[in-house]
Amino acid sequence: MGKITPFIITWICYFFAYVSMILGAGATLGGIIYPIASLFMDTDLGIWTRISEGIWLGFRYAAVWAGGLSIVLCFMQGYRTQKGCPKRS
Repeated sequence: MGKITPFIITWICYFFAYVSMILGAGATLGGIIYPIASLFMDTDLGIWTRISEGIWLGFRYAAVWAGGLSIVLCFMQGYRTQKGCPKRS
């Protein structure tokens, strides 16, 4: 029981870290790409409105993929940890 609890806590933290990184990357990309794309589609919005809508849209789109991708990344990291595979640079 003493080894199981740290193991579970470690992998839950890894999972939430991966989810957070994916959501942050989606929000950042949405905040950058959406204002540029909206220049060609809708001209009556202000720049801050475009950026905030882009962040929200990118966050929602990344949220669709974040859970599944995080599980895959945790399994990949677990395999590398168990097998002692060197990290790619």
